[in-house]
Amino acid sequence: MTTSFDPVPVARALIAEARTATLATLGASGAPFASLVTIAADAALQPLLLVSKLAVHTRNLDRDPRAALLLVAPGGEEGDPLAGARLTLEGTIAPCPADEARATFLARHPEAEAYAALPTSPSAALPSTAPTSSPASAGS
Repeated sequence: MTTSFDPVPVARALIAEARTATLATLGASGAPFASLVTIAADAALQPLLLVSKLAVHTRNLDRDPRAALLLVAPGGEEGDPLAGARLTLEGTIAPCPADEARATFLARHPEAEAYAALPTSPSAALPSTAPTSSPASAGS
C-alpha cells in the first residue's frame, strides 16, 4: 500500500510556522557557511530575515547573494530527527521593502526589536528569498 505525499501543504505550513532556520551562504573562499537565523513569513509566504552587518552570513550575502534556508518542523528534536518535515529553499537573498517587512518580522519576533534598532541592522538588510527550487520532505 502506498500513500501519496503532497509537498505543497507541508512546505507552506513549514514556511508559515517556522521561527528559526539554518541559513547557508558562501564564504569568501567559496566554502559553505551555515548559521542559525530567526525568520518570519510575509502574507505571500516569502521568508524574511533580519540580518546584522556584523554577522558573517551578511558579509557573505553582500559578496554573493546565493543561499539556502533549511526549515525543520518543531518536534523533530525527539526520537528520529529525520522523521519530521523539513524544507530547503535555494535561491538568492535580496533586500526587500523595509517598513512592511520590519513590521512583519517584529510581529513574529518582538524580542528582536533591540536588534532592529541597531545601526548595524539597517532596514535595507531585511531580505527575502527568491527560491529557485524548494524540495520538501515529510521525513526520511
